[in-house]
Amino acid sequence: MIKNAIYMKFLRIFLEDYRIRFSSYISIWLIYLFFMFKSSLRGIDWLPFQEERVRSSVNHIINNSPFIKFGITSWLPFDSSAEINKVYAVQAHEYLHYFALMKLGGEDIFSLIAPHIDKVIIFFLSSIVAEVCVKIFDKNNNLSKNIIGISSFLIFCTLPFTYRMLIGSWQDVYCLLFIYLSFLLFSSEKKKLGLLVLIYGLLWQYHWSVFLGLFYLLTYIYSKLSYSKNKLLMLFPPGLRSRNKSIIFIFAFSISPLINLSQRILLNFNGYTLANSGLLYRIGINNANNWHHGGLISAFQFLGGNRITLCIQPEILSNLNSSNISLAQIFSFNCILSILSFALFSLISIFSYSIFAKFKKELSWILIPPAFAFFFFVFIFQQNNATHLQGYSIYFAPIFTIGILSLFHQFQWLNKKHLFSHIFFVIFVSAIVITNIRVNFLTGING
Repeated sequence: MIKNAIYMKFLRIFLEDYRIRFSSYISIWLIYLFFMFKSSLRGIDWLPFQEERVRSSVNHIINNSPFIKFGITSWLPFDSSAEINKVYAVQAHEYLHYFALMKLGGEDIFSLIAPHIDKVIIFFLSSIVAEVCVKIFDKNNNLSKNIIGISSFLIFCTLPFTYRMLIGSWQDVYCLLFIYLSFLLFSSEKKKLGLLVLIYGLLWQYHWSVFLGLFYLLTYIYSKLSYSKNKLLMLFPPGLRSRNKSIIFIFAFSISPLINLSQRILLNFNGYTLANSGLLYRIGINNANNWHHGGLISAFQFLGGNRITLCIQPEILSNLNSSNISLAQIFSFNCILSILSFALFSLISIFSYSIFAKFKKELSWILIPPAFAFFFFVFIFQQNNATHLQGYSIYFAPIFTIGILSLFHQFQWLNKKHLFSHIFFVIFVSAIVITNIRVNFLTGING
């Protein structure tokens, strides 16, 4: 009896203790980085264009370029004298940590450490999404907290969307991190801190502030005009569902767009030309020569994790010579199958996510707003999403992860206290991770 009690105690610690879970996150992340460093064609460090962007932005801050006073820095090179009044405007605060590293450590320390900052941020993002999954699936689930958390982390951190952020990070990674961190804080009844974190996160990418704000505004208006007031207000975070608090919450989403709009007005007023693409160009209807626009289907390329066009150029992704027709055909065939396999998992995750969100009303405030914002963006900004497959698709990563895990939560025959259910869970998660890594290997030279 004593031995059984000791055994059960250690088993409970292994399956439920958060220290085991976070230790596993760290171990998995380090092993994954080492594996991808050794095995992938693109490695795990910045691609040349990413390093150029960061260095240009930091150099503008160091040299106090005139537009810095507007809270803006630029991706265009500092010594670009030909177009001195042209800027590719990005928020200066997004590069302050790189600026501090350059000032404190100099060029050598910057080159050594800067690329690894993104790895740390992506680790925290993966951990936070995993902890959100633990919150979501903890109740009425025969899988332990640690199994849920570790599986979520493993799926999320190996996704092609996540891998591309290792070699060419976007500000959207920080935005997504703070959005899901705010969800954790809201679920822990820390609404004020959660709101502050959310506002700060949206400063990193005003696009998502617009889409999320529009969702909450329409929800609030419709709730006032319908008989489903209480049900619709469940889409707001806990503690922010009263009339006054929901209005404050909606107003919070206007801060980032208003700051961005003010900065653009000031730049134009002071004679600067923005190199950033315009609204209609990003939608894809600015003119007939917008050859980046492939319609709605092209906007959904993210479902495959990578572009199929890479599969018809084997010389770019491997050591194969295109003159070796037989090997090139084998490569292209298997490359297409890999992307289609991942696309199948993506469609399954969306289907499962939708069903789960429909029946789990108490979780609708976590599940529905991010999905609405992401797919609204995909449907409207078709050219933008097709062109920048590597950046905005990171918002699909939590949807994918939650959708896959929800399969085992809502289908009871997959969620039993039975050995075969757990074995099948491990096999299924392993199949997804292997497919993730395979599609990661197909990443092109531009991320």
